[in-house]
Amino acid sequence: MILVVLGAGASRGAKFVEDSKLPWQPPLNTDFFTQIQRIFDYKFKKDINSTIKYIYEIFGNNFNLSMEELFTQIEFMRKAFRFIKTESGAKLDMLNKIDELKSHLLQSIFAIMEKSIHDSFKDGNFCEYHKNIVNALSINDAIISFNYDCLIDLTLKQFGGYNWNPDYGYAFPSRNYRRLGFDDWKSSHSHTRPQLKDNTIKLLKPHGSINWHITSPTYYKDGQRRSLGNIKLRKRLWEQHGKAQFTIIPPEWNKDIASEGSIFNRIWTESAKMIKKSKTLIFIGFSFTPTDLHAASLFQIAANNIDRLIIVNPDKEARHRTRKILSKGITNKTRIIQFDKLSDFASSLERIRSCIESREEREESVSFEKGYNVKLSQIPPPQHAQQEQKKAS
Repeated sequence: MILVVLGAGASRGAKFVEDSKLPWQPPLNTDFFTQIQRIFDYKFKKDINSTIKYIYEIFGNNFNLSMEELFTQIEFMRKAFRFIKTESGAKLDMLNKIDELKSHLLQSIFAIMEKSIHDSFKDGNFCEYHKNIVNALSINDAIISFNYDCLIDLTLKQFGGYNWNPDYGYAFPSRNYRRLGFDDWKSSHSHTRPQLKDNTIKLLKPHGSINWHITSPTYYKDGQRRSLGNIKLRKRLWEQHGKAQFTIIPPEWNKDIASEGSIFNRIWTESAKMIKKSKTLIFIGFSFTPTDLHAASLFQIAANNIDRLIIVNPDKEARHRTRKILSKGITNKTRIIQFDKLSDFASSLERIRSCIESREEREESVSFEKGYNVKLSQIPPPQHAQQEQKKAS
């Protein structure tokens, strides 16, 4: 089984981003505020300007925070006010500023995703690299995307064919929720395939998604269900007016994922199952950030007996952290291959897939022109080769 793990770098490395001359790009954690300030659309002006204004007021003009660091700082500042003695009016004013900042910040996330990614699909573009990834996967494989954007969702819809069905691919619960808009995210072929939960690539999004709008079911005091919740998949990811409504887990230190029976609890549980089952792990543009201990812990605990580890990331430190976190699952037989660019990995995908499917693997690693091995496979040569070695001795 193959598991593909997508981070922000997977969207930044998309083919249409390489070809684009637009001033903004899909943001990385470190340059989010640079990217949003390049957007001048009137409908996003208030949220983006307010985001920067409140950051200056709270943190000063020389703030140097990544997006995840800012969300974490906001989270702890709210908690810190419990220990600080100050006038109630000043305290309330600062708390209001923090809440306003968070609200505008979430809308700014939607804005940069719309302008840098979703508008491209609206204009008929797609990413050739993500298409290659989707085409290389089967219904037994899975994708874990920590991205809020819908680049991989849209690619599955367009090119997933019989292998993609959002009814089961997202791993949403089948009880207590009303489903809305799911047909809008199906491949044209998925309507003709039997609706079985195992007949699809899994797309697990542990941090939520711009195209999700989820409301929880309500219950009476005795535990009886009062009303169904809603899982709505937004049909359009652009040309929205007013405040966009979507369900994501902000990149805070203390993420709310563990509520028993919640949708995110189910998704994280399913993610753990996929990590544990997968013998081939492919990390594309994903970095284990210091603030996301949940993701690091998930892979540290669940990964085991990895046959192949492929890391697509130009950052040497990020690659090192990935290998370190997965060290429990890496054995002396694990083959590790690394690529600097998504384009290089995508061009080698067919050969990688054939290598994975091959029944015979020799000690010499398959040569990938743009990739490089940091550990050779130690799988013994075929039996006839062993016999020849004995005769020679």
